Amino acid sequence: MSAPDARDLAAVLRTVLQIEQKVRGTLRQDEAEHAMFTPWMPFQPFRFIAMAAEALPEISFPPDPRDCPRALEIGAGPGTKMLLLQELFGFEVHGIEYYDEYAVTGRALGLDVVTGDAGAITAYDGYQLIWFNRCFRDPHAQRLLEKRVWDCASPGTVIMCANLEGRPPMSWYPVLDEWDDARAGIWQKPFESGVS
Repeated sequence: MSAPDARDLAAVLRTVLQIEQKVRGTLRQDEAEHAMFTPWMPFQPFRFIAMAAEALPEISFPPDPRDCPRALEIGAGPGTKMLLLQELFGFEVHGIEYYDEYAVTGRALGLDVVTGDAGAITAYDGYQLIWFNRCFRDPHAQRLLEKRVWDCASPGTVIMCANLEGRPPMSWYPVLDEWDDARAGIWQKPFESGVS
């Protein structure tokens, strides 16, 4: 197994940092949107990489080594975390983003980012890893999204998240519990069906 080329990794990191700097603070929301949705909050990329590395040993990889594990980012913004998962960790990445002006940036990078309301969908199964960072400013809407993710994720799914409204179900395995520091962490859904 050969090591990845450091130049390629550096190029990906530079791209991520440049996009995040360029996009940060550009979204204009009306009063109702501001009350409901959190504008894209760029979670620190190097902290994200560390969390992804910590989650990796818990991922249930597809049996065929030619198949990549699947990851979903909820509230994908411009797709920078998707890009890190794809280029640094080899995931097949998918994202959902409410604001098309963000999603178009991810699509320009060749990423599968759909424009939609994460609170209105239930298709959170079929992924080995799900990442989200406070999609809704409204606490009730955020709680509903979190519950939907906990309920609809496939058994064995690893969920990385930050700035949560509530803790994941007690039955979920805590890979990294940073609740007291940042309402963040990594949890894995139990493999037993019907347990949430």
